[in-house]
Amino acid sequence: CAGSPGPADEASEALDWTIGVASSSCRGGAQEAAERYASECDSVAVVSGTGENTTWYRVTIGRYASESSAERGLTERADALPSDAWTHRLE
Repeated sequence: CAGSPGPADEASEALDWTIGVASSSCRGGAQEAAERYASECDSVAVVSGTGENTTWYRVTIGRYASESSAERGLTERADALPSDAWTHRLE
């Protein structure tokens, strides 16, 4: 469940997109989910954001240069990711 381009790609592109695999209004719940994915996937992180006056903690996998590359990563890893995984632009 790799999710990032190689170091040469990272140096030349902004990696503003990721794949979301879980979301929680509780940081602890998101951290637990991230720990489960960390054993199987590269570049797992918990990122926060606000929506509908609530802070959400999203578990994300990988970093991508564009939405289309994140969509491709989502498709390629469909078997390893939850069926409701989504692409997400980092703020």
